Amino acid sequence: MIMYITITIQIEEFEYNIRIDRRQKVYMAQKILAESGNSFASALPDFYKSKQTNRIISAYNTFEEAGIYTGDILEAIAD
Repeated sequence: MIMYITITIQIEEFEYNIRIDRRQKVYMAQKILAESGNSFASALPDFYKSKQTNRIISAYNTFEEAGIYTGDILEAIAD
């Protein structure tokens, strides 16, 4: 059964709301945004900061592994 979450991703001055399966890796949200023609940094971040948990998460974890739930805001961390 697919368990969708709705989150906000902040990359530089851009902010995107996205609905995605919790079992997807965070970088898949980046890929979806890039493929949909949204403008943001050419180099996608490897890490984000969760505003709900105040933790740093890897873009290579799933949302579930990272403990990301609906309503969270993920702020990109510049490399």
